[in-house]
Amino acid sequence: MLRLLSIALSLCLLLINLPGNAAAEDMAKTMAHDAAHDAAHDMAYIEITAPYSYATSASQKNGAAFFTVTNTSDKDVTITGAAAENDIAGHAELHTHIMDGDKMMMRRVDGYDIPAGQSITLEPMGHHIMLMDLKTPLKTGDHLALTLEFSNGDTKPVDVPVIAPGTKPDSSPATTQHSNDNHHDSQDHSHH
Repeated sequence: MLRLLSIALSLCLLLINLPGNAAAEDMAKTMAHDAAHDAAHDMAYIEITAPYSYATSASQKNGAAFFTVTNTSDKDVTITGAAAENDIAGHAELHTHIMDGDKMMMRRVDGYDIPAGQSITLEPMGHHIMLMDLKTPLKTGDHLALTLEFSNGDTKPVDVPVIAPGTKPDSSPATTQHSNDNHHDSQDHSHH
C-alpha cells in the first residue's frame, strides 16, 4: 500500500509540474487526496483509545506515550515501531517493564503482538512508547503526533494529548487486555 501511495504521489507531482495544465493540477490534487484517504482507511481495523502523555520538566530527557490499541480484524497484528515528529524527540522506542528478581526493569522490545479481536494497553509501568531525547519539555495541553509501525508495513497515526502528571485521560478504554506476554524482548534498559 505504501508503494501505491508513493507512486500516486509521484504522478501527482509530475502532473502538477506540467506548465499551464490546470486540469492536470486538479486531477493530481484529487489523486493525492484519494491516495492519502485510502491509506488512512487501510488501518481502520486498528482502533486507538485514550491516548495521553505526561508533561515533563526541563530536566527530563525522555517522555512516554500511552493508549489502548484494539485489533478489530480477524488476523493477529504486531506493532514493530513508532515514530515521533522530529521536533518532539530524537526517536521513539517500544518499551515494557518486567520484574527482574525484586527489581522493576524497563526494557526495550521489538514489538507488541495484538491477537485478532483483542486489545493491549500501553500504560505506566507496562508497555509504552518511549520518547527519547526530547527536544523541548512536553507541556500540558500540547499534542504529539506519533506514527505506529506494523509488521505488514502499514502505519497508523496517533494524536497524543499531553496531560498533567498524575492525572488520567478524559476517556477510558472499554475493554483491554493487560498482558506483558505480548512483547518481543530486544535489550535491557534499566535506566532512562
